[in-house]
Amino acid sequence: MSIFSPYTFSHSGKVAKNRLVLAAMTNTQSHADGTLGQDEYEWLVSRAKAGFGIIVTCAAYVNHDGQGWKNELGISHPNHFKGLARLAKGIQAEGGLGIVQIFHGGARSPLEVTGKQP
Repeated sequence: MSIFSPYTFSHSGKVAKNRLVLAAMTNTQSHADGTLGQDEYEWLVSRAKAGFGIIVTCAAYVNHDGQGWKNELGISHPNHFKGLARLAKGIQAEGGLGIVQIFHGGARSPLEVTGKQP
């Protein structure tokens, strides 16, 4: 089996064109409200264009009180969904399969970011 052979996720049937995976990286390129930033979009889509079969986003907070840092991608509010859908379409258009890394900062979520004491 080659890293260039397709990979099928057995639970969903989704197929990645190869086994090359862009690991999740924290790059703080989203907006303060957690919506997708243009730089983040372009970076991730360009990785699909470069040939990665699977693109994993940076950590995306699942609840505002679990946000870990400023300009972190969010997946906790309907305002986030339009950008995430755009990102998925952009990655797919370049032949990649997108995966969102979900995240909650827990006790390390900073008060100055969330407005709440962890």
